[in-house]
Amino acid sequence: MAVGQDAAQPIDAPIRISDTSLHNDSEPCTKHKHKVKQGCHAKQHSSCMQGKGHLGPDVVWTEASKFARNITFDPDTAHPFCELSKDRKSVKVGAAWQNLPDMSERFDKRLCVLGRERLSFGRHYWEVAVGNAKNWDIGVCDTFANRKGFFQPTTDNRYWVLGLDNGVKFKDFSSPSSTPMVPTKPPDVIGVFLDCEAGNVSFYNVGDASKFLTLHPRPVPCIFQPYFCIGDQETTLQLRPLTKRIC
Repeated sequence: MAVGQDAAQPIDAPIRISDTSLHNDSEPCTKHKHKVKQGCHAKQHSSCMQGKGHLGPDVVWTEASKFARNITFDPDTAHPFCELSKDRKSVKVGAAWQNLPDMSERFDKRLCVLGRERLSFGRHYWEVAVGNAKNWDIGVCDTFANRKGFFQPTTDNRYWVLGLDNGVKFKDFSSPSSTPMVPTKPPDVIGVFLDCEAGNVSFYNVGDASKFLTLHPRPVPCIFQPYFCIGDQETTLQLRPLTKRIC
């Protein structure tokens, strides 16, 4: 079953990230505003306003990884075919549709889930083990971005994402016509570094500490959430445990 088909039907074929319908609203989505859970954002301490000034877009992995934090999946955002582990650290395509409440926070067509953390200041780094998976999207989105229907996770839609397509090419979704990047070797682990003050989101190959690219959400004001999308039945995304980040 392709992602573009009715996700309520049983899976009988590999699912691919191949949405064709674009949602091109560059303004904050007010139609599908989601209730920010009490305390999630407030729990971000002032001690996490690490350092003065900006690291800049060329920050290397060794510096970015100092701001490590642990991320967990938010089950209220997960598509009904997304199966989360009990510790909410891994996600894959489940064997059956789950009868879950159709909340405004929940993706209803794309096989996606968000991290429960809401980030609007400070610097934050997390890692996602992708293994041999060939189809996935990883990045961040505005907490008020649209989650309903079929759309591409482009910057116009307030998503800042790196994706792997069929294990052959990367795409940054910075625009509907962005140029794919061809990896020399698909990574096993992706590192994501969000610098809210500088307005940068950077993606790293943790295996060799190289950087894929940096996207620039600012000057768009956002409360960010980590974003994850599984592209087929062979894909499992695992949030790696990290030591407490340095503040």
